[in-house]
Amino acid sequence: MSDATIDISHLQKYTAGDAALLDEILGIFVEHAASCVVRLRVDMPDEAWKDVCHSLKGAARGVGAWALGDAADQSEGLVSSLPDYERAREKALKSIRQSARDAVEFAENLRRKVGAA
Repeated sequence: MSDATIDISHLQKYTAGDAALLDEILGIFVEHAASCVVRLRVDMPDEAWKDVCHSLKGAARGVGAWALGDAADQSEGLVSSLPDYERAREKALKSIRQSARDAVEFAENLRRKVGAA
C-alpha cells in the first residue's frame, strides 16, 4: 500500500506504463466516484445504500484509493435495523465525501501529469 491518496504502484500493475490506459481507467473512476457520491443519501432504502457503497468500494479499490474503499466498506452495512443508523450514515457520508474528493482530485492531477508527459 502507499501513503498517497491513490496507490500508483497498484495502478501500474494494470496499466504497465500505458499512459492512455491509465488516463482511461482514472477517467472512469472519476466519473463513477462522482456518480456514487451524488446518489448516496442518508434516507435512501437499505438495498440502494448497500449497492452504491459496494460499487464505490470496488471502484476505489480497483484504482488503489484505499481510504475511499475502506470508507465505503465500513458504510455498506449501515442499515435501518441498526440503532441510530441515520446518525451513523451521516458520519459515513461525510467520510465518503471527503475521501472521494481527495481521490478524485488526486486522479485528475495524475491524469494531467500523464497527459503532459
